[in-house]
Amino acid sequence: MAIHVGIEHRTSYDYERPITLHPHVVRLRPAPHCRTPVLAYSMKITPVEHFINWQQDPFGNFLARLVFPEPARKLSITVDLVADLTTINPFDFFVDEAARHYPFHYEPDIKADLEPYLRPATEAQDALDAWLGSDRMPEAGTPIVDYLVAVNQRLYNDIEYSVRMEPGVQTPDITLNRAIGSCRDSSWVLVEALRRLGLAARFSSGYLVQLRADQESLDGPDGPTADFTDLHAWAEVYVPGAGWIGLDPTSGLLAGEGHIPLASAPTPTSTAPITGATEPARAEFGFSNTVLRVREDPRVTMPYRDPQWQAINRLGHDIDRRLDDADVRLTMGGEPTFVSIDDREGDEWATAADSTGKRHLADDLARRLADRSGPGAIRQYGQGKWYPGEPLPRWQIGVVWRSDGKPLWSRSDLLAGFEPPSKPAKSAENGQERPCSPDFDRELDRELDRELDRELDRELGRVTGPGTQPGEARDFAESVCHRFALEPDEVLLPAYEDPIDRLWTELRRPEGERPDDGHDLPPEADADHPHARALTADLDAKRGEPTAFVLPLHPTETGDGWQSTRWRLRRHRLFLTPGDSPAGLRLPLDSLSWSDHPPTFDRFPFGVPAPADPCRAQCATAGRDRIGGRRVGPVRRARGLSATGRSPFADRGGDPRPRRDRGQRGPVAIMGRAGDHHHRPVRHRSPEPARLREVRSRRHP
Repeated sequence: MAIHVGIEHRTSYDYERPITLHPHVVRLRPAPHCRTPVLAYSMKITPVEHFINWQQDPFGNFLARLVFPEPARKLSITVDLVADLTTINPFDFFVDEAARHYPFHYEPDIKADLEPYLRPATEAQDALDAWLGSDRMPEAGTPIVDYLVAVNQRLYNDIEYSVRMEPGVQTPDITLNRAIGSCRDSSWVLVEALRRLGLAARFSSGYLVQLRADQESLDGPDGPTADFTDLHAWAEVYVPGAGWIGLDPTSGLLAGEGHIPLASAPTPTSTAPITGATEPARAEFGFSNTVLRVREDPRVTMPYRDPQWQAINRLGHDIDRRLDDADVRLTMGGEPTFVSIDDREGDEWATAADSTGKRHLADDLARRLADRSGPGAIRQYGQGKWYPGEPLPRWQIGVVWRSDGKPLWSRSDLLAGFEPPSKPAKSAENGQERPCSPDFDRELDRELDRELDRELDRELGRVTGPGTQPGEARDFAESVCHRFALEPDEVLLPAYEDPIDRLWTELRRPEGERPDDGHDLPPEADADHPHARALTADLDAKRGEPTAFVLPLHPTETGDGWQSTRWRLRRHRLFLTPGDSPAGLRLPLDSLSWSDHPPTFDRFPFGVPAPADPCRAQCATAGRDRIGGRRVGPVRRARGLSATGRSPFADRGGDPRPRRDRGQRGPVAIMGRAGDHHHRPVRHRSPEPARLREVRSRRHP
């Protein structure tokens, strides 16, 4: 994921008349030790009539020696290069064992080669000596890399940066006393300081390229607001094993891919970009240094450039328009991952699947999404994904609302969550509590709806609220059966926790009192063994109170009614599979049939609603039987017959064998204890259907 940039560096001198140009030396070609790959390079000289000789100075830097045979009125030097700004790790090096800590000593042979870089180039510098003798310097024995970083950081903090147009380099004392200087001034202070500390150092001059960040920084400086390049200076120190390491005191950082060295030498004068002489004349100086991105590979922070994003958006809008014209409907889901900015290192954001803090943030997000979705949105807390290796499934919070703005739910205080709902505020008129609302009339209408709900609950015997007991849950389940014109004794199934699983769990414990009441089965026994039947009957008798009540329901073939089936179980009672999930997720569906159940498909949730039933008016006057105060048609309770008298097997050639997809994988109404507050039954106020619901009662083979 590299970025290729083009640099154009132009320097020009326009003279008032043609003058003699003496030989010039140009150091504007990347040095041999440059780590940033340079893909292309060119240098254009004006006047055209000139001689150029490429050479290397005693320090290995490339230089061009220019000779001009004729007088000229203009001298112009333009450098163009393309660099690959592939990220470079400035700490990607090894250090010899003998130089791992400061101070260390160079080997005699290496020390002789480094003699020009070890000898201070300035006379006594009192301010520099005082700066080095301060107690703010790192202690002896510090690892060499940490030592160099600390010295560089200290100089960065002590000297302010300024653009100084005067020629030359200040002495270290002047820069330290003024506490301000250009990049070449602070770099020269660092070079002289390192030499006085016994470390070989040199002065480097080159290009500095800084690109605008793709995204703003969450903490710390954001960097340049636009791509930038200019001539720059920094220091380099020689460490055995690592070689020359670039230190930039202007930023307090190590040199990276944006530092392109042109020349490195013991003194700044040997690194000047252009040196030469002319006959005396008045001249106008021109200078420009620009950078341009010529290639960008897609990356995480910027996968596409702005023109590409615009092209993608245009294509997407065109596809959406074509899909709308063809009435094609798509449903798309996503799974964004959130990490708390307050505690990024917490276990719940790294390894733990659940935590109180994570649930609190998720609940707060769900509540805010529900508030933004529209009035009367419902928050549903249920089971989410179950990842391998985790003992329980994850929580999943859903938000459901109507797109037409009509509320689905008016009693938000009855919807449980991970935190208690906010307390109602007191009215200033009468001191009584009422929900906070900017529109009191709307809130009054909602209160009237709630009162109607409570009257309907009392009429039907429905039980709501926390702390529901098994008897109350049974009453609620029977009321639901009556609403569907079903006999509770025929279709309602109490569900129990399996006592066999509790005994098996007890028997697997390695220590403690082991039950010894003659209930051990022989190894060759199976479920039909007499001993096994006796043990099962004995344990089933200790089943305790029901955990939930199950009502099997599935739509009729025509889709305008509901049917129920009678589940036939080997143990004659419904025992839930072990676990801590709601009862609806622990039904023993595999115990209902020897063969696999066919797959079922959900109805498209955004489809056009079915047209109104033309028989509603005719069926509304069919009879006078009342269910929960609502008028419905007559009920025929015969095996295999629907309310219309038509055999439900007529479309199958009279085959009386029941279909496996009836009552097995279809909807199942679960009426459990409301103490399981995260899975409280949801009441939906829908009108009682005028057309008689088809009722069927049959046994499973």
